[in-house]
Amino acid sequence: MPIDVNARHGLDDAPSGLVIVQELLNTTAPKPWEDTVDLLGRAEDAAEWLGREVSEAELAELREFRDSLRQLLHGDAHPPLRGSVRITVDEAGQASASALSGAGPAEELRGRVLNQILVAQARGDWTRLKLCAFEACDLAFFDLSRNRSGRWCSARCANRINLPKSRERRRVTGVVSGPEAC
Repeated sequence: MPIDVNARHGLDDAPSGLVIVQELLNTTAPKPWEDTVDLLGRAEDAAEWLGREVSEAELAELREFRDSLRQLLHGDAHPPLRGSVRITVDEAGQASASALSGAGPAEELRGRVLNQILVAQARGDWTRLKLCAFEACDLAFFDLSRNRSGRWCSARCANRINLPKSRERRRVTGVVSGPEAC
């Protein structure tokens, strides 16, 4: 049975086709407090996630592609996206990407992911797929906030950043708030 990548991190799936992009990005094991493995770290784990065997060369391609997508979401305007996919534009101007015929698992996944990125860009959803602002986490999540201002994948990550800052402000200013102020 394939691994539910987002569920193992306690995340909701991105809507429609963007879930494949989110899953690829979340194959990492970034949270030190979770007992998870990098699903692209070993061929056996990747095969379980993809539902088919992967060679070491394909595994290296998948890791490189995942890292390039992460760079893109971190704001790098020109990440090293290598590989071959077919991009077609129909009469209505809609673009789609697909793997070339005879492609292996890495190329097929690359084609599916790039196709979903193109579709999400056309729908205006691409900017809602973000990486958690907590550096120790860095998981991909779909920002459902109305103004697209979400920064963390969960309240737990937000608290890990905001609580120490709040405590430091109170320590410096000497202002006591909350239950201890009464």
